[in-house]
Amino acid sequence: MIGAAGDAHVRLYERRPMDPQRNPVFRRAIIPWYDAKVSCLITVFAMGFVFCFGSVGISVIAENADYTKHLWIVLLILLLSMAVIVSIAIRLTRRHIDQKKTP
Repeated sequence: MIGAAGDAHVRLYERRPMDPQRNPVFRRAIIPWYDAKVSCLITVFAMGFVFCFGSVGISVIAENADYTKHLWIVLLILLLSMAVIVSIAIRLTRRHIDQKKTP
């Protein structure tokens, strides 16, 4: 027979899910590897090269009239690379501001 102390021991070590209303003590966000600061900076650097490539493409199109029908491709490359750069810059800026707010 298990006494009252034995029942308390069983209740103490039961596995229960954490109460969803309760805040955990440590609330540090886990950032995936592809969203880390280093990988974001590498992506911005690579998109800078793509943007420069698109700028050179526009200068080539300006020199040669035969390539004007391909201007939309170059503009799309410029637009998308700039969108990625701005998106990552906003993300890194917000993360930097949030880290300054938390002690």
